[in-house]
Amino acid sequence: MNYITACPNCDTQFLLNDELIKAYRGKVQCGNCEHVFNAKNRLTEVPDEITSADEYQASLEDAIVEVPEQTTIIESSIASDDSQDTLDKTAQIESIQAEPVETESSPKQTDVDYFISPPAPEVETISQPTSQVDTPEPVNIDAIFSNKSREKKKTSKHSFFISFINFLLFMAAVLLCAYFLRSEIARQFPPIKPLLERACVPLKCKIELAKNLDLITIGDSDMQEDDTYQSVIKFSSSIKNNANYPQAYPSLELTLTDNDDRPVIKKLITPKLYLVSKEKIKHGLDSNETATIKLLFHVDDPSVASYRILLLY
Repeated sequence: MNYITACPNCDTQFLLNDELIKAYRGKVQCGNCEHVFNAKNRLTEVPDEITSADEYQASLEDAIVEVPEQTTIIESSIASDDSQDTLDKTAQIESIQAEPVETESSPKQTDVDYFISPPAPEVETISQPTSQVDTPEPVNIDAIFSNKSREKKKTSKHSFFISFINFLLFMAAVLLCAYFLRSEIARQFPPIKPLLERACVPLKCKIELAKNLDLITIGDSDMQEDDTYQSVIKFSSSIKNNANYPQAYPSLELTLTDNDDRPVIKKLITPKLYLVSKEKIKHGLDSNETATIKLLFHVDDPSVASYRILLLY
């Protein structure tokens, strides 16, 4: 509920509500002349739509009601002689005696349309002295509303700053995840791979192919001596990618053994040795693709009898 009160010192009007009145027991301080008074003694209830004293004053000017003036002309005549005064007094006494005596049960008939009840008698209360008495301090109305507006502005600026910082932190976290997981993202979402590759150019990073040896198998392998050239061994094998995404070509570790399965010669065969095109190395081994490997070795040791193959990255 909103109320209008006026300073008894300078007649400046202010808008109050129930919270302000109850908080300080009606004791307020005028923001114009700094006079302290009790607002409960000068309260006027106003609608909730009115938010300031100026709006209340404007509503009063718009709602002026013209009250018809009722004038009653009373003519009195003054008698010049003493006999006329005596007759008037006698008539007044008779009229008073002729009036009926009113009782409490019969209501009084008057021409007045409304009654103004007398103010309730003030009951004096005897306050017992206490050791500590809390006396509320007067409140400055202008200071309250100005402080509320300043707090709202500070809160809005503070919340906007926090939101902006949170947005920056979120974007930084997304970029870091994209940087460290770029290869996994390119594998799971192939259409995004060209975009990630262009983003890696200024950062000098690479989108590496997947390297999962569990999904790569070795096919039929064979090693034979060449019929044309002495001490030359022909090696052939194949590898297959069983994944549903491209993978990097693995390296082969070829171990030549003797009759007792003891290692005699070890050779590391990288993709550059068994692939002709370098573009294949960059593109990788496609899904369900099989690559054929054919190599020639010059072996002078006659003890070589068998071989072992190991895939590695």
